[in-house]
Amino acid sequence: MNPHYTLANGAYEPTTYELGYIYADLQDIAQAYIDWQQKLGYRMQYEVVESGGLAAAMSYLEPLRRISDAVVFTECENYWVSVLTNRVPSNDVDSIVHTTSRLLNTTGVLISNVPNRYPIASHADSRVNVRGRRRFEVLFQPDNPGDIHPERARRCVEVKREMGSRWRFVHEGLPINFEQEEAYKVARIPDRLSADMLIDYAHAMRINPYDENFYTGRSVAVYRYKPEFEVEENKKFIVPHSFAEARHYFGYVPSDGTAPLEPSDETPAGWDTRSVLERMRSHLPLTIDAVEIMGENACAVLSGKDWALQVNCSGVLTAAEGSVPKGPQPQDNHFPDSLGQVQGTVITEVSGSEDGYNPVITLRASDGSPWTLTLQAGAVNDPWELFAHGERIAGFSWQDHQAWQAGDLTEE
Repeated sequence: MNPHYTLANGAYEPTTYELGYIYADLQDIAQAYIDWQQKLGYRMQYEVVESGGLAAAMSYLEPLRRISDAVVFTECENYWVSVLTNRVPSNDVDSIVHTTSRLLNTTGVLISNVPNRYPIASHADSRVNVRGRRRFEVLFQPDNPGDIHPERARRCVEVKREMGSRWRFVHEGLPINFEQEEAYKVARIPDRLSADMLIDYAHAMRINPYDENFYTGRSVAVYRYKPEFEVEENKKFIVPHSFAEARHYFGYVPSDGTAPLEPSDETPAGWDTRSVLERMRSHLPLTIDAVEIMGENACAVLSGKDWALQVNCSGVLTAAEGSVPKGPQPQDNHFPDSLGQVQGTVITEVSGSEDGYNPVITLRASDGSPWTLTLQAGAVNDPWELFAHGERIAGFSWQDHQAWQAGDLTEE
């Protein structure tokens, strides 16, 4: 990865792919975190690191683990304090920054720059879900760091690619005046939040995330001790790693360990270039053995042997004219409750736009009559997800669909 976009020349990756910051006094932040965790039943211990900069702070995070038990808060320039944990493959600082900044009534910032990567044959796909990510998130949306927005708004801009899916663009909350909003309209999703934009946004908040000299002051290392039963249940996740070992284990370096992977926003050779509909059809027919109704926002999960369709959006379920299905007649205006009636049917066909936007799913009832289930994405970023026989296929958001129609979005 370009040194301009890494911290300490990548020595502490993958931990430093995800960075968190809180605008407050170091001791106040550490104490707020300790109080919060003690209320959850954890035993806590902390150590103050008086000097040594970033290198000294990072030494307190090893060994890295799948389940975090160490957090390091480090004083930075401009009254910011950085937040890092020893959890891998993702330095999961979101909950710490969200909760601690709220407890202290101050500002939090989250910055992610995870290189776009593809599974290496010698590493299990399940070890890393996020394949590429750039994110800039501000909590409380201040005009200046430390000022509190009266509505405590949250602003997040993100491009992200998860296992088995293409890049997605998500933005929530009101734009901040330094954002380059014109970039959000470009067709190619990775370009909507470039690494340069990420750094520009950070600098606007007086944060210099990839400069070691920004991490100037003391650190507080906080250790969290879990109840014995929880440790026993999670032994397989507590395998220790050094930073270098974690990069190898989670596939962030080539199998021979010669050099870090170069990030790329392009589709690699051999990548599955079939359309979303083609990929869905390759798994048909699918018998719906169970339906779990989850509510209006996360509507339902339809599932069978070795597959599940999670519906996160609205839609319409109808029966063919003249058919008399068993049970109540499906109603167009009773979604998602009407989905309970598709249990026992078989998905036989999927039609519509090749990108899978608002797909029309044909179902065959037990009496042979055809039903149709039309999913409607609306403003939902992840309208539906199909997990079938080890493959994940995700539905397009309306932004993805527009870019695909323009001919500038591929299956990345």
